Amino acid sequence: MEGVYAVVAAAGSGRRLGSETPKQYLP
Repeated sequence: MEGVYAVVAAAGSGRRLGSETPKQYLP
């Protein structure tokens, strides 16, 4: 389930930093 946490963390950080951030974390 590590992938799930990675997506959640990326989504949380992405909302604060920008929509471009989560895209880098996603595979």
